[in-house]
Amino acid sequence: MEMETTIISASGSPSPPWQSGTDSTGSAEVARLTGQSYAFATVNYTLIPSVTVEEQVHEVADSLGYLVRNAARLDFDLQQIIQMGHSSGAHDSVISLDGSNYNAVAEITDSPGKIADSTIRGLGTDPKRLQAMSTTHHARAPNAGIFLLLHVHRQGDIRQAVELSAALEAAGTDVALHVFEGEGFEGDMQMLLRLGDPTYPATLVMDNWLKVHVPVTIASA
Repeated sequence: MEMETTIISASGSPSPPWQSGTDSTGSAEVARLTGQSYAFATVNYTLIPSVTVEEQVHEVADSLGYLVRNAARLDFDLQQIIQMGHSSGAHDSVISLDGSNYNAVAEITDSPGKIADSTIRGLGTDPKRLQAMSTTHHARAPNAGIFLLLHVHRQGDIRQAVELSAALEAAGTDVALHVFEGEGFEGDMQMLLRLGDPTYPATLVMDNWLKVHVPVTIASA
């Protein structure tokens, strides 16, 4: 029996991060991936202030661990698991859909107003904690071998994505960064809802990246 490559998605919310949103994922994205014979799972996490952001990360990790432990029963390939996330759910994902807070200190200084206030509510102002919760500061090896960063034009986030890409490449990690039309909240939601639509440019980029790095193999009869 052929086991399937599994894509695990953790959704987030562009504003306020970690505090709102559900495990909802764009239906076009799910249909596109399952139509290409990828298995797809979506996970949720408890919102702050009921838990801390660190606890949210552990909840996602626990969900991933559950799927790994049950890979044989669920008929997917233990060696072919890709973690995808949107917005704040992309904080620790291999496929990042308009992710944020790659550098939490920069997020506060680059995006004054509501975004900075939301980051402070979630992570506080302690420099050590902000650094500990910044993806860029964890880019050193060993790491996942490949990353795909898909972004729209959100204030400060492109610079952070470039910095993360440079840090990953310096650690010997293969990373691809692509930026698409769309700005702010509207652009972020467009990526969530339109990814999977064949007319949306990011869909083709994702398709090609998956074909190169985690191609689906069909067992012969």
